[in-house]
Amino acid sequence: METTLIGVKQKISSFFKQAKGIGGLAIAEKSLNLAFYDKNSKLINKEISLDSAEPAGILKALGQLKKEIKPFPSLIVSLLPTTAFLQIFEFPMAANSEQIHEAMELANSALPLDEKEIYTDWMFVESKAVKKKETILGMMNKNTANSVLKIFEDSGVSAIALETYNWSLGRFLEEGDEITMIIMEFSNSVVFAIYDGQTPYFQFDLPKEIFEQGEKLEKIGYFIKRLIHFILSEDHQTRKVKTAIVLGSGELKDYLSKNLAEIEFKNNLTDGTGEISDFNQLAALGAAKRGLIARRMDAIVSFLPVGTELAYIRHRLVSFIDFSQKFLIGFGGFLIVLFLATAFIIQTRLVDIKNQLEKETTLPVEIVQVKEKAAFFNDFISKSEKIYAAMPLWEKLFAEIDNFVGIGINISSVSSDSSGSAIQFSGVAASRDSLVVLKNKLANSSVFESEPFSLSLFLNQENIPFTVRAKLKDSGFLYANVQN
Repeated sequence: METTLIGVKQKISSFFKQAKGIGGLAIAEKSLNLAFYDKNSKLINKEISLDSAEPAGILKALGQLKKEIKPFPSLIVSLLPTTAFLQIFEFPMAANSEQIHEAMELANSALPLDEKEIYTDWMFVESKAVKKKETILGMMNKNTANSVLKIFEDSGVSAIALETYNWSLGRFLEEGDEITMIIMEFSNSVVFAIYDGQTPYFQFDLPKEIFEQGEKLEKIGYFIKRLIHFILSEDHQTRKVKTAIVLGSGELKDYLSKNLAEIEFKNNLTDGTGEISDFNQLAALGAAKRGLIARRMDAIVSFLPVGTELAYIRHRLVSFIDFSQKFLIGFGGFLIVLFLATAFIIQTRLVDIKNQLEKETTLPVEIVQVKEKAAFFNDFISKSEKIYAAMPLWEKLFAEIDNFVGIGINISSVSSDSSGSAIQFSGVAASRDSLVVLKNKLANSSVFESEPFSLSLFLNQENIPFTVRAKLKDSGFLYANVQN
C-alpha cells in the first residue's frame, strides 16, 4: 500500500514539472521534419515524406509520426519563410516601454495588409546601433495559420507556437555584432534573410520564374550586391555582411564564392555536434531549441491566435484533465476494491468468531477488541463511500467545457456553486464567427442548458469578451455512481 501511494505521488509530481524538450516540427515542401529531446535528453530526429503538401497530406504524415513516437510531444511549428513577413520599427532612446507598446498596438492600422486578414505579433530586439530602440513585427495571413492549426486540431497534437524558418535557423547563429545573411533556395523561390545576431530583421523573396534561362546565377549575384549596398546605407556603414550561408544548391554557393570574394560563403550551419546543410532538418532543430525556453520567458514572435504561454497552459490543462480522469477512475476503483476486500476479510473473520462464541460462554478480551475494530472499520467504509459519492468530479466539468473551446476561443475563468449545477465561464472570442460557433455548440449540448447570449456581444467583430451562464441538465452528471 505504501509503495503504491509513493508511486502515485511521484506520477503527480512529475506531471506538474514543466516538460523538457518540447519538439520542433518543420513543414517542408516535400516532408515533415521532427526534432525533440526524449526523457534522457537525447535528441531524436524523424523525417517523413509528404504524399501531398495539401492539408490532407500533412495530416496523414503527422498521423504516421504519432504512430511511431509515443508519447508524442507538444510542438513548436516552423513553416516556410514565404508564409510570413516581418518589419522593423525604430524608436528614439527616450521612448519608454509603455509608449512603445501603444505605438505597436497602433502599427496594425498602418500596415500594407488588411489587419482583419492577418495575425501579428511583435517583440523587442536589442539594437546594435546607437541612439535608437527597435521592435520587430511579424505578419502571417490568417487563412495560412488557421489551415495549419486545423491540421493539428484534427490530429490531436498541441501546437505551442507557430513561426517560420527564418526564426528557427537564426538560433544556430552566434550572438554578437556581426550581420549574417542566410540564403534559402526552394523549388520556386530564393529567400534572402538578414540577421542581426540571431534575430532576422530583413527578408526578401525572389521568385525563380523571373530568371531567364542561363542567367539565374548572375541575377542572384547582382541582387545580393544590391541588397548588401542597401543594408550598408541603412546602417550607415558601421557594420558589414561578413558571412552568408547558402542552403540549397551547391552550384549557387560555388558561383557566389567566386564572384563575391568580400563575403565568406558557407553551405551549412552547426548544431553544436556537427555541420548540417539540410535546412529543413535545421528548421526542426531550431524550433526544438525554442521549446527548451521556459514558457513564461518565451516572448519570441508567434503566429498563433493566442500567446505561446497561454497556448502551453491550455495544452497542460487539457492534459491534466485527461490525466485526472484516468487517475481518479483508476485510483478510485483501487480504493473501492481495497475497502471491499478488507470488509470481506473482516466479515469472514467475524463469522468465525461468531461460530466460536456459540461454543463458549465467556468472551475473551481479544475477541471483544476485534469485534469493536470490525464495527469501526465497517462504519469507516460506509462513510467513505458516501463522501466519495457526494464529491463533485470537477475534471468532468472541465473536460466538457474544453469540448467547446476551438480556434479563436480563450477561456480565462470558470466558476460554479458548491454543487456544480450552476456554472459560469468567461473568456475572449477572437472573432464574431468564433463566438457563433461557441453559441451553437452550447445550444446543441447534451450536458449544459445555457442562458441566451446577449445580442450586444455580436455587435463587435473581433476580441469579444463574453460570459456564459449555464446549468447542468442532469444534476448527477458530476457525481460518481456508488451504490450504498
